[in-house]
Amino acid sequence: MSVTKEYINDKKEQQINVYRADNNRIRADYNREQKYMVGYHGRELLEMIQNADDELIDELSKEILIKLDGDKLSVFNYGNPFNEEGLDSLMLSNLSGKERRKKLVIGNKGTGFRSILGWAQKVIIHSADMHVAFSEEYSNSFLREAIPYNEKVATLAFPEIIDEVGESGFTTEISLIVKGKDEIEDIKKQMNSINGSILLFLNRAEAITVDINGEITTYRKEESTKYTIVKKFINGALVNEENWVISHQTGAYDKERDYSVSVAYKADGSLPENQVLYSYFPTQESFPYPVLLHGTFELDDNRNDLVIGNPMNEFVLEKAAALMVLTAEKITKLRRVSNYDAISILIPDGDYSKRIKEYRFEEKLFEIIKASKLFPNVNDRYISLEDDAIYYASGIAKFLKGREFGELIKWTSEEKIKKYLKSLREVNSKRLITGCLP
Repeated sequence: MSVTKEYINDKKEQQINVYRADNNRIRADYNREQKYMVGYHGRELLEMIQNADDELIDELSKEILIKLDGDKLSVFNYGNPFNEEGLDSLMLSNLSGKERRKKLVIGNKGTGFRSILGWAQKVIIHSADMHVAFSEEYSNSFLREAIPYNEKVATLAFPEIIDEVGESGFTTEISLIVKGKDEIEDIKKQMNSINGSILLFLNRAEAITVDINGEITTYRKEESTKYTIVKKFINGALVNEENWVISHQTGAYDKERDYSVSVAYKADGSLPENQVLYSYFPTQESFPYPVLLHGTFELDDNRNDLVIGNPMNEFVLEKAAALMVLTAEKITKLRRVSNYDAISILIPDGDYSKRIKEYRFEEKLFEIIKASKLFPNVNDRYISLEDDAIYYASGIAKFLKGREFGELIKWTSEEKIKKYLKSLREVNSKRLITGCLP
């Protein structure tokens, strides 16, 4: 249902009545708003992209535009316009219309929206027939006309109905009048950090355009029979194209929540730009594999770190380890001559974050690897460690082949692989040998 002026005025009056009955609510709502501004700092644009992605629909273009024009930052999309529940989620802390469809969305509109207030002198929303503005100045003056109260009030508590309308042609336009130069520089930094990998795990978006004072970068996702293709355009000219192979798995975690995990690697074998764990967007959890791993993880308030000791995170990481191995097994089926490409995506090249270590992800992964046929033998087949695989560092395997050598895996000159095989010998109780011939 579209948001009428009458509905907005009624909600403002309800808010006044709540505050009049309990002045402590005024302070509590203001403090909660400040908490989200601080906690989500550094992820403001990601939160806005997330909110836009949650509203995109199949019938319209699945494009998100982020535009900085002087001191005005705008985020546009063609998705579902704001409805009454959406407005309520802004005005009322910890209330989100997304809760009714939480299996289909990434985040919480109200929470993400509050994150941008640290940048904004004023926030303006044009969405279908709703045209409102939020500002600290307006909310404070509106409240004090009704209640004798001298402390600060939450910026989003009272929307100001405005006469102007959006001119973009998009369904929804959210604009900020930015406070000052420091905030503008922070916005530019976040806009410049956006890259094509963001599109890989979003539920709906197929294109993101970043316009910084007329310098326009667009990332566009396309699907082919073999790859997910991410193209980068600068001012309309194609400058880069990446082919990704992505494996997905979804299912029910419990009666209330679904889970999803995805593994993506570049078809040309090059490393991803950000070797971190993803939960739709990049976190700050280092993940030193040549793949990107996304999961519906439970994150802390700043959306950057895994919550420790969380059963759902334990479950999703187990599913993720299994999907990584399954992805490697798929690679073995693409090779006419066996090699180490498949196992390579399962070899870390660096340190895990502390939190991933606490979930013992490496041990989970190894337990699955042991029984998986990922190691190339001299007969161009793949065998597992449980097949009593043998590796000789001397290189004699280059000259051996035949049924009697089925346990012998191929020699390699790659130091990364040799180091990994040596580490397996140290933890595996089977016959993997990584020395010279006895």
